[in-house]
Amino acid sequence: MTESADTDRLADALTASLKPEKKLLRSDEPREKWKTPRENEVLREKRNLPLNFDILLGDAFALCGIQVLYSAEADCDDTLGAYANADGAAILSKDQDMFRYTGMNCQVYGYFEVTRTLVLHQSVKRIAREPRKLPASLPVTVATKSQLVELQSGSGDRRLGPSDTTPTRSAFPTLCHPHRTLDIYKMSAAARPVVSVFAESGESVASTVKLPGVFTAPIRADVVRITHTNMNKNKRQAYSVSVKAGHQTSAESWGTGRAVARIPRVSGGGTHRAGQAAFGNMCRGGRMFAPTKTWRKWHVKTNQNQKRYATASAIAASALPSLVLARGHKIEKVNEVPLVVANGIESLKRTREAVALLKAVHAYTDVEKVINSKKLRAGVGKMRNRRHRQRRGPLVIYNQDNGIVKAFRNLPGVELASIDSLNLLQLAPGGHVGRFVIWTQAAFEKLDALFGDHTKGSELKKNYNLPFPLITQPDLPRLINSDEIQAVVRVAGQAVAKRPFGQRKNPLKNNGVLIRLNPYAQTLRRRELLAEESRKEGKKARSSKVAAKRNVNKEFKAALLSQETA
Repeated sequence: MTESADTDRLADALTASLKPEKKLLRSDEPREKWKTPRENEVLREKRNLPLNFDILLGDAFALCGIQVLYSAEADCDDTLGAYANADGAAILSKDQDMFRYTGMNCQVYGYFEVTRTLVLHQSVKRIAREPRKLPASLPVTVATKSQLVELQSGSGDRRLGPSDTTPTRSAFPTLCHPHRTLDIYKMSAAARPVVSVFAESGESVASTVKLPGVFTAPIRADVVRITHTNMNKNKRQAYSVSVKAGHQTSAESWGTGRAVARIPRVSGGGTHRAGQAAFGNMCRGGRMFAPTKTWRKWHVKTNQNQKRYATASAIAASALPSLVLARGHKIEKVNEVPLVVANGIESLKRTREAVALLKAVHAYTDVEKVINSKKLRAGVGKMRNRRHRQRRGPLVIYNQDNGIVKAFRNLPGVELASIDSLNLLQLAPGGHVGRFVIWTQAAFEKLDALFGDHTKGSELKKNYNLPFPLITQPDLPRLINSDEIQAVVRVAGQAVAKRPFGQRKNPLKNNGVLIRLNPYAQTLRRRELLAEESRKEGKKARSSKVAAKRNVNKEFKAALLSQETA
């Protein structure tokens, strides 16, 4: 295959892109070539990339002669660690978050520390590549003999450029997210353990920080829901009816003998009230059933470890864009989740400065959603100082209040919380995880001291260790379909369709139902029919024999009468 043919093939293979208005693939060729059981689903979430995007991107690297290390795991941390010593390789993964780090070098991490940096640079040699093979297990190395573009350790920022031996830039159409451009000339993979810290302007990345270990905690929606329900009861105030209510009248029972109920009746006369029933819960003006008391158990004690578990789960869920979107937050244009901003926002003192910051980081859309959701409350609550209801907006978590509370407190739906007093009622309103959280850098870096990680305990909480999942691989379909398990399980049998619920039929009147319940009933019925047929034939033979004998008697009698007359 010539170089021009390679270029044409690459251009044809990479023509798939997203339409921002419809979010569909323009070409069905990639889906037809790599069919999956979900071939009709071309976009799982608004933030996700189209199906087969990683396969197309892998072909693009392989066509250029790059050795591709492919990982189909949820994130590429393990792949980066496994191939930390690999020079001249492009590390790809299905992790959607890695596509946010465009324009960065490929950094290899070991224990959350950068051990080496891989940089693209141009090579002068070209060897015919071998055909790419799809991964059969995880991870799989798709090797090529050529090294047209190599990855080497270094600190420079040399990128791939067009040359006589490389495809032109026009052969690489832009494959982009609706709100972000993905340039293949600046394409590089980065592991998830770092999070970008955005400047106050919102566009540039000021620095990066290590991802705290609390974001790897298991997400237990059931624990969050139960803990939220119990904690939400602790702000209730006691109420009850008066102990004298319904009993402030002179009423006695009339007893028996008057053909009326024995309920106490109001004594006296001169008004219609006299003689009316009183005291009972079924009576007008009577007391209620089981009058409420102020000594009811209003509050519920929740174990401290359970509250910390729920808080850690809520924080971990706030880093998943799918859960944040599912909760209703408008984060389609947010650059990264979790969203970390420089410490300068803690010194903001004016509301217009806070609005400008939210617009810069593309988070003001969520505030506009809150403003448009304000509705008049239905019911008597609007007469109890709860006249309106509205949605929840972003939660801003800070380390020190240098004016940030005054700046954000007047924005509808925006709440603030100190990193030293995190509250589950704010992290998961209504018991639903996925709150959109905006962190300051100092507050984000303090999470490791608060919760610790899976290697060490908390520094600020005594004898507290971060919870860990009960199973190391939560992807059960992947475990079930693995070669090790499929080699020992028996072959799946034919599925038996369950008979749908229908009208019950009497087997004594319906032969089909009777035979289905008792197949021998058909044999018995056949015997009965044969016996009835033989009985009829015997009866017919006997009747013909009797008729013949009767005819003989008639003939004999007629002969005797004829002789007597003669």
